[in-house]
Amino acid sequence: MPEALTAFDPFSPEFAADRYAIYRRYLAAGPVHFGVPSTPGPTGTWYVLGHEALTANLKDARYVRELGKLMPGRPKPEMPEPYRPFWEMASRWMLFKDPPDHTRLRAVVSRAFTPRRVRELATKIEASARSLLEDARRDGEVDLIAEYAYPLPVFVIADLIGIDPSERDALRRWSAAIGAAIDMRSSADSYGPASDAAREIKAFLQGFIAERTREPRDDLISALIASRDDDARLDDEELVATLVLLLIAGHETTTNLIGNGTLALLQHPEQLRRLQDDPSLVEHAVEELLRYDSPIQATFRFASEDVTIGDQAIPALAPVGFMLAAANRDPSVFEHPDRLDVTRQVGRHTAFGLGIHFCLGAPLARLEATIAFRALLHHAPRLALAESAPRWRPGIAIRGLERLPVTY
Repeated sequence: MPEALTAFDPFSPEFAADRYAIYRRYLAAGPVHFGVPSTPGPTGTWYVLGHEALTANLKDARYVRELGKLMPGRPKPEMPEPYRPFWEMASRWMLFKDPPDHTRLRAVVSRAFTPRRVRELATKIEASARSLLEDARRDGEVDLIAEYAYPLPVFVIADLIGIDPSERDALRRWSAAIGAAIDMRSSADSYGPASDAAREIKAFLQGFIAERTREPRDDLISALIASRDDDARLDDEELVATLVLLLIAGHETTTNLIGNGTLALLQHPEQLRRLQDDPSLVEHAVEELLRYDSPIQATFRFASEDVTIGDQAIPALAPVGFMLAAANRDPSVFEHPDRLDVTRQVGRHTAFGLGIHFCLGAPLARLEATIAFRALLHHAPRLALAESAPRWRPGIAIRGLERLPVTY
């Protein structure tokens, strides 16, 4: 007899303690489950966990991001003034937009975020990784997040955009405040710090925009400024908001991929030894690490009309949570899904999302992670955990470590 399950609750202490055990139990009972609301207001949220159901529906245009457009006559909720800077900025992110605005914003960024520009970063990424690891080695025991997994992608995205990487401490503070406000666990308490960060980073970026407007360079800020002269141009507020999104998304996913992946390897020493014995497996292993402990675990939409997933009828306007990490542990697709195997033929993981919101920076994240893990194997062959149970940040949609103390 199938296990009797309560409403799916990603906010529960049980989920916080071991989310993958929760995913396993609910996947065994079916691909879709009704559960507690993901945001204040709705009576509940439909959560899609099964791989087949998720991959089919996440690409379906009937699921949208902008709920307000489904209710054109309904007045927008009044936003308290102290929280407005954050919400006004986030509302302009392509992450929360549907076509045609999403199409326009993504097209502009895609033209500046070219494969050539990404490829040209490889040498700089390798040099930065080597330098960071050499500096960290002098300390014996280090926090690998603070000393490596965070600064490496910040150096990369700052260089790509055209910002001095010496600003990384401020960028981390702003990113942490804004990131805390967009996760499912966000509360009103997080909106004030996020708005403070939004005001500060906006002022910071406006200075760079003014400078690049006067003297363009070969960087992303200059390319986005130039795009304002064509039909798909960004207005001033969209330009700032897009740069903020790229700064946050451009390092958050990769920081967590490096941190989560390093922890997984240290907790599975036989898999780490495989990579040490054959570093050519690293590029392949990155895909398994993305699947095994995905940096982005969930994404949300609203049903624009009545839809059916399997035998579940989902009404129009209902919020739908697509649990990417659960799909990546679906035993119908991945044999022994809870086992880390760096030689696995992964193929169909969902760590970067699907459809029109597929992660624009996926090629850069893969490149950074591949270089980061190769550098770790070479420069830190005796890497070991200094704490048996490193602490996780409290996010649900975003999965990352607060710290990862290690010894060399």
